Amino acid sequence: MTPDRLTFFSRPAVRRAGWALLAVVFVSGIVGGIYRGTKADPDPDWGSFLPESRYVWEHGRIPSETPMFGYPPAAFFALWPFTVWVPQPLGLIAFVTVNVLAAVVSAYVLWRWWFHGRPSGSGSAIVWPLLLFVAHFQHVLQANQLTIWILALCVVGLTLLMRRRPWLGGFVLGAAACIKVTPLVFVAYLALRRQWRGLGGMVLAIILLDVLPSVIFFGPGGAIREHRGWRQRVEWYSNERMIEQPLLRTRAHGNNCSYSIVLARWLRPSPEADYQVVLCGDPPKEVIEQARASLQPNERLVLDPRPMSEATWERRRDDISGVPRFHLASFSAPVVRAIWAATLIVAIGALAWATFRRRRTPPGGPGWTAEASMWLMAMFWLTPMMRDYYLAIALPAYIVVWHGVSKYAPRCGRRLGVCCALGALAVFPLGGFVGLVSHTATWYGLHLATLAMLAAATAWTWCTAPANHPAPNQTSATEPSGRLSKTEATPL
Repeated sequence: MTPDRLTFFSRPAVRRAGWALLAVVFVSGIVGGIYRGTKADPDPDWGSFLPESRYVWEHGRIPSETPMFGYPPAAFFALWPFTVWVPQPLGLIAFVTVNVLAAVVSAYVLWRWWFHGRPSGSGSAIVWPLLLFVAHFQHVLQANQLTIWILALCVVGLTLLMRRRPWLGGFVLGAAACIKVTPLVFVAYLALRRQWRGLGGMVLAIILLDVLPSVIFFGPGGAIREHRGWRQRVEWYSNERMIEQPLLRTRAHGNNCSYSIVLARWLRPSPEADYQVVLCGDPPKEVIEQARASLQPNERLVLDPRPMSEATWERRRDDISGVPRFHLASFSAPVVRAIWAATLIVAIGALAWATFRRRRTPPGGPGWTAEASMWLMAMFWLTPMMRDYYLAIALPAYIVVWHGVSKYAPRCGRRLGVCCALGALAVFPLGGFVGLVSHTATWYGLHLATLAMLAAATAWTWCTAPANHPAPNQTSATEPSGRLSKTEATPL
């Protein structure tokens, strides 16, 4: 890879063609999201968002059997402007439009403050990594999901922290945590970085956007009840339960590729049965015993704590004959849990130690964006539910690695780290396309593997960050706090 070859991609006509292709992707995402939402397709999340948020508005409570079991109460409030206060299909159109705007805001902020122009000698532009990310963008836009909101809020919040706006940056990160729980990982990040004002901003956001609206709408007792119910629903499908029952949510979440469930698929044997009898909710003990006694040789019994309707409990029979059966080992659930916990402790401990060692580095210093991207991807490590479209949150890491590789592109043949990073840049988008057509690849953790490769490449970029220069347009350690530095060094 030489500068002359890369110069081709910096030509205005070539770049315009890249932006045109990217525009086609976003337009098709808008059309696909609206079409699938109006068709009442049960697959996109809009099929759950619309009736569930309306139910909360009309009945003043969150149903225990809600498909949105992982969302805190504030997420239902955030959906009301699209599901309740605006007639359909205008609400759906507005929701899809906001999703696209969130993607555009994320791309702009990454270009303006993370990518920061073209690296020396490469002639690359942010349009190319964005274009390679089209599979994930297309999927998340057509699924009418909230992941793109989380991406935008996290990117903006982290950028505000880099721009020395800790209270506002922490508040935006707290707003993301009110929609989904995973951004709470930044509580540890801010504490390790001694960003106490940013931590205060997160707490303030949770109070103003979740606790206070819950008290106003549900009442003080109702707010406590709904948050207890949310915690119980989260425990129903925790990592530990996913390891114990890897096929628990196969029918509804067969494409779940979280670390805990993929590990269980590799290290635990699948049941030798073609059907599973599922008792949902809280059936009496005699019902459970009767169901267990009446099982056929090709059936297994599974207890699902989430009821499927307003009834106390329900019974269903799922076909699992098509579930992949291959596994490397036949460990028990406690052994797999121990492996899962040990590897997470090592990974999180290493990330926390690396962050703690840089705690005195000012925001926006060398390697800041790579560090922030590592914590963004850490959200995937702990969650028991990871769909393929969740990988849109890895866009900042992809941009950071692309930027780091571009700096060393003329010498990539002599650098093993650059070659490995180039491999991650190639494999990650390829995995997105393969996962769309291969259920087996998703089942055994293809997306998780590509994410691990990208995380390793991001860690390499973090380690190769310049040692002593501030980020662009950032206040240096020796300048007055109200003025901006004119140093034009590029952050990684």
